Amino acid sequence: MREVEVKAKTNDLKAAESKLVAMGALIAQPVIQADRVYLQNGTAFEEVTVNTPVLRIREQNPGETLLTYKHIRGEELDKQEHEVVVSNASEMEQILKLSGFYEAVAFTKTRRKCKLGDYEICLDNVEGLGGFIEIEKLIPDSHEGPGSNGQDVQRELFDFLRQLGVREQDKVLSGYDVLIYNMGNSKLKGQNSK
Repeated sequence: MREVEVKAKTNDLKAAESKLVAMGALIAQPVIQADRVYLQNGTAFEEVTVNTPVLRIREQNPGETLLTYKHIRGEELDKQEHEVVVSNASEMEQILKLSGFYEAVAFTKTRRKCKLGDYEICLDNVEGLGGFIEIEKLIPDSHEGPGSNGQDVQRELFDFLRQLGVREQDKVLSGYDVLIYNMGNSKLKGQNSK
């Protein structure tokens, strides 16, 4: 399956939550997720492009660890994704490192989820970045048939976000890993220019 998503910055997660509840959504309790993103040795973070394998170890309460494989299909927020539960995060990290991967970026967020129809909606507070709303839809891997075009699905998802008060200028075209990485690099550049 393909995960197609749209993400937007928000300064008012409570207002988005209220609108979702009014639409009939049941918002889950907050979950803290600590993500570590891994790339193949020799691949710089800036070099991640279409079909570059990206692995993620996510530790979340209560005591669940997930290993996720992703690669970008066309646009950054249109990804092929596979995920499994693993029993030991530190052993999984060792396996990745011994398999030629390194930790490229890490971050923590607090996430609240809900579902409405085919959509999974996440209300996220990312440490160092602030509040975001993310909506995703899983579509078949096939390039054919209605609803299989990632750009069309992203337009559909953004139209839904408009109902929650999201504006075009709020749209974010990068994943949290990229945003955190870029934020760290801009701080380094600022220090180097002093």
